[in-house]
Amino acid sequence: MRLNLSKIFYRNLLIFSGLIAMSPNFGNFQAYNAVRAVFCIYFLIISLGAYDMKFTGIIEKVRRSLAVVVIFSFLVMFMHSLLLIYSVPYTLRDWGELYKPVYYYVLFIGWIFLLYKNYVLGNNILKSVLIICSVLSFYNLLVLWALKNHTIPFLEPWTPHYTIDGDLIYPQFTRPYGLTGQPGTTSIYSGILTCILLWINSEIKGKINKVIIIASVIANLITSLTTYSRIGLFFLLVSIVFFVFQNAKRVVGYSVIIFMVFSYLSANYLNNTTYFDINKFKRDTGEGKSITENSSVTSRLGNRQIAEDAVLYHPITAIFGYGPNKNLLSNISLMGDKIPQYSDGGQIWNTDSDYSILLVRWGFLGLIVYFAPYVIMLTYGIKNWRKDNMTRFFTFFIGMMLFTVQLDPPFSDLRCMHIAYLFIALYMVHEGLGIKDFNRK
Repeated sequence: MRLNLSKIFYRNLLIFSGLIAMSPNFGNFQAYNAVRAVFCIYFLIISLGAYDMKFTGIIEKVRRSLAVVVIFSFLVMFMHSLLLIYSVPYTLRDWGELYKPVYYYVLFIGWIFLLYKNYVLGNNILKSVLIICSVLSFYNLLVLWALKNHTIPFLEPWTPHYTIDGDLIYPQFTRPYGLTGQPGTTSIYSGILTCILLWINSEIKGKINKVIIIASVIANLITSLTTYSRIGLFFLLVSIVFFVFQNAKRVVGYSVIIFMVFSYLSANYLNNTTYFDINKFKRDTGEGKSITENSSVTSRLGNRQIAEDAVLYHPITAIFGYGPNKNLLSNISLMGDKIPQYSDGGQIWNTDSDYSILLVRWGFLGLIVYFAPYVIMLTYGIKNWRKDNMTRFFTFFIGMMLFTVQLDPPFSDLRCMHIAYLFIALYMVHEGLGIKDFNRK
């Protein structure tokens, strides 16, 4: 039997490229930025393999829109550094934010190249993606378990400072931040993994693969509950419901198992933690109060209002924002003479919403530019909804990602987008390059 080294190499390269999302969150800025730079250079090198690939249709539209994001970000950053509207100089840390649009662009191209190369060589793409998502699901849970119980010393360097001793609402409650450094984003990360796993379940064959998928989904459910994030849990639950409706005839048996396990875990967590205090929820929403009076919701609305007030004050900032000037945006009192109602201080850059983050950094024009690639994908998916099961899953996935930007910042998180672009690339090679059977051997 002839050994195909090229086939083995690219299969392992695909898996390794997915598992680098397990990299640590180093405690200091320099080390963390170095890791991000290595990721970006790594996928830049991978993407060079696609130099002779001809992109057309939806792939080319998305590629061009991502390229516009990169160009826009650099131009606006240079403009802000020259104008210095509020005389607060940019630091190296601020310039480091430019890696994100570049990274997402090379991620898009790099994933497409790796997936297509594996298909051409005859590798089973679904099995490789299943390995990536299942390992990340259990690793994410393992890190959270280590943070809550402090029983796995070798994992401490991975998340050295991402546990808070008291929640803002319930000081007696210990809430782990998790792998991404933010509880809600960690939960959404689990939702992204779950959505991909459920799609794989619709396409892959074999009982062992099905068992791995069920176990991984359960691990993500536990993770989501452990972070106590409502938006992340909503993402994950809606993904499961969507999957069941799309594949009702084939999944009745094990979907029942999933929901039985989930019901038990839900009851256990909801009845034994104060974060999901049902009585408090009733008090917040009862006696004439609306859900928008809930403290968690109102804090997000307040951050959004501050962001809108800040950018609307000046015509230039309304259009182009302030750029990622963190010294300025973490201390809004520096703009007290411009925005008197916030002269006492506060911060607007570190919010629980990608909408607010992008609005303040890049303005209303930036919002349009940054979300354009995803709107293009969503529009394409809606137009082709009836085409096949993967198109429906992809459209649902992009829709849920866009929904979460109002309440959480997944588009700003490297790990979330690392895996999100894997699924996006899967659909691009399916739709744009004509790959119909990911089980090809």
